Amino acid sequence: MRFNHTVRRIFTLAPWVLATAFVSTWCQAETRRVYEDKPLSIAVPVKKEIRIVFPQDVNIRIPTELQSKISHLVPDSQTLYWTANESFAPVRLIATALNGGKVYVVDIAADAKNPVDDIRIEDPAVIA
Repeated sequence: MRFNHTVRRIFTLAPWVLATAFVSTWCQAETRRVYEDKPLSIAVPVKKEIRIVFPQDVNIRIPTELQSKISHLVPDSQTLYWTANESFAPVRLIATALNGGKVYVVDIAADAKNPVDDIRIEDPAVIA
């Protein structure tokens, strides 16, 4: 009787253990960067998608020379999914707050050696 209880318990817990192991290896780390009213340098990997989250709704201007070197998706006005197709030297992006109050200057560069971490930009001047 005790054996059946133990086996039943193992089969009950097995899906949770597997799900936890899968999620922990699937999820990426998130790096928090504080914007201090000066250009923020961000290093992105090549051929790996990362997410960049701004502290408020922004309009992002991506320079023309960079458009062929990246793939990007902007699902909402705070989030940018970014995949660098090749390495490139730092390029300046301008993200302007939709409320007109703030301009975020971001120097972004891509290299295969850069970490695959999502980035959340925090702004002490913006109260969530």
